[in-house]
Amino acid sequence: MITGDVGAGKTMLASEFVLALLERRGPGEPVPVRLALPGWSGSRGPRDAGAFTRWLQERLVDEYKLPKITAHALVTARKVIPVLDGLDEMDPTASALPNRGPPICCGRSTSGSTGAGACPTSSPAVRTGTTDSSRPV
Repeated sequence: MITGDVGAGKTMLASEFVLALLERRGPGEPVPVRLALPGWSGSRGPRDAGAFTRWLQERLVDEYKLPKITAHALVTARKVIPVLDGLDEMDPTASALPNRGPPICCGRSTSGSTGAGACPTSSPAVRTGTTDSSRPV
């Protein structure tokens, strides 16, 4: 998870994270893909286990122009690592939070020697807008 204030560089770090994962990716391994989370409406219902899978497939078709059958095959085969960007844009109260400094990835500040390449390759990755640990994310 990447956190930080508005304009701190979270989207840029998420993009660098995707590039770092691509550099380390071996043949046949999943492909990291950055997706804008505000496109997720959640209106399909919290008990709909396939809702995220369908949304992910729709995003691959709409944003990356993949044929529906290809998007379905990639997601079903778990060949996509969704890097979800913009969690803070879904929370109307996030903009009222105080400035908390530079973006943080996986608990490590990007101002040090560690960066996107130091983050684990878990799926999905999420980018949000605050480092306020008192707020659930």
